[in-house]
Amino acid sequence: MKKIKLVTIVLLCLFVVAVILFVFFWEHPSIRSGAEAHNSSLTESLILSAPKDTLLDIRYLLMEGNFKESTSETEASTIERMTSEAEDSPKESTSETEASTIESMTPEAEDRPKASTTETEASTIESITAKAENSPKESITETEVPTIESITATTEDNPKASILETETSNIESITTQINSDISMDDALFIGDSRTVGLMEYAGIDGADYFCTVGMSVYNIHKKTASVPNAGKMTLMDLLNSKKYGKIYIMLGINEVGYEFSITVKKYGELIELIKEKQADAVIFIQANLHVTKSRSDSDKVINNNAINGLNAELEKLADGKNKFYLDANILFDDKTGGLSSEKSADSVHLYAKYYSEWGKWIIRQTSSLIGEG
Repeated sequence: MKKIKLVTIVLLCLFVVAVILFVFFWEHPSIRSGAEAHNSSLTESLILSAPKDTLLDIRYLLMEGNFKESTSETEASTIERMTSEAEDSPKESTSETEASTIESMTPEAEDRPKASTTETEASTIESITAKAENSPKESITETEVPTIESITATTEDNPKASILETETSNIESITTQINSDISMDDALFIGDSRTVGLMEYAGIDGADYFCTVGMSVYNIHKKTASVPNAGKMTLMDLLNSKKYGKIYIMLGINEVGYEFSITVKKYGELIELIKEKQADAVIFIQANLHVTKSRSDSDKVINNNAINGLNAELEKLADGKNKFYLDANILFDDKTGGLSSEKSADSVHLYAKYYSEWGKWIIRQTSSLIGEG
């Protein structure tokens, strides 16, 4: 019995000594400096050698106490000052916002020894940590604002940019605010491959089309075309089968190699024939679209000088009463006066998406000229 009591007393004494030693070493961390010096060296090595995308992980390890290091009183006061300023004004600067973000992420960090690094390393880690944790929108906005200002300044200093904006604005004003009341159910489009593009991509509801690739004033009376909802027929068959209120003609790109006077004469005869068959119809003579400057400069036959010469003669056939002239080149020309190379793949025909713009413009011009709707 005495032996048991003696053993118990000895164990209690050993426990008390262990507690005293534990408390002593805990309150005097400098004694552990040897072991912690190793951790400090390891921490600095990891920070300096780690890729940028891993520095965030190191920061988290430091915060969670995996690498506990001592900091000087100066560094501690600096961090506390930054944290205090961030709490008072979280949106003033990137560094202050980052300090606030780190503090909100790890509120318990104040109760633990803070990791010490050089000022450059600490700034790098805080910057990466803040960006990874949804960096403040203020810093992004500050970056974007100068960019927008630089673009504005460039536009102001660049007359070409201003001209481009003006042209875009003019085109938008032309192609928007279409009168939705105007009906195209009584419309007929006659033409070559560009009119085929209108038929396929413009989306002009209700209109009929008599068009084929290669059509001209020289072969139009011999050609047959597949008319949607009507079948394959000649132009005369179509004009005799239905009454139209609006007829749009676009021919000429395939005729620029012929004598202008003969081409214009045949064009006039075609218009008279249409008026004979469709006395109440309003005729819209469409100008031939230009080709790109590169195509125009390299082609002795199909070039913009020839197209402009033919268009000028066709415009004379309009009377402003029941025969009107429409020139859509303003929609698609570049500053050289040729078809924009950005709007054509083959230097002659438009990309599909631009036919829709053309169709809207035609409807608007029709409404404006004949007062329908």
